[in-house]
Amino acid sequence: MWHNREARPAVAIVGSVAALLVATVSLAGAGDGVDSTTVHLREYRFDPPEIHVVVGRDSELIVVNDGTVPHEFVTDALQDLTVDVEIGGVTAETLGVAELEIPPKARVVVRFTPERAGEFRFACHAMRPTDHYRQGMIGRLVIRER
Repeated sequence: MWHNREARPAVAIVGSVAALLVATVSLAGAGDGVDSTTVHLREYRFDPPEIHVVVGRDSELIVVNDGTVPHEFVTDALQDLTVDVEIGGVTAETLGVAELEIPPKARVVVRFTPERAGEFRFACHAMRPTDHYRQGMIGRLVIRER
């Protein structure tokens, strides 16, 4: 099922360490038993455009902005989960993430454990220098049962 962008909560993690200092925690990185996927953000596409994870399995998304303009990673898939977000070596645990704003050449690591199967859209809704979504910057996160 595709989820509507308008239904997402107004939670955003901004690509700066200052935005994360409020909830700083120390967590171990991905190890055995973690599904890790690197997603590259470029003008104007995600690579890969489709990500697969498994319900109940620890997952890690490494989101890298290889572009020259700021990009976003917006999805409803993470809004009801406990999520660890790492930016600039600082990790914060938060309940729900709907939007990540990622500056050029920045890297964000998102760790979570999916709780239910489904298909979720992820997209970039940045508007400069053009509407990234309209340029086709859309992908799909597929969460499947074991």
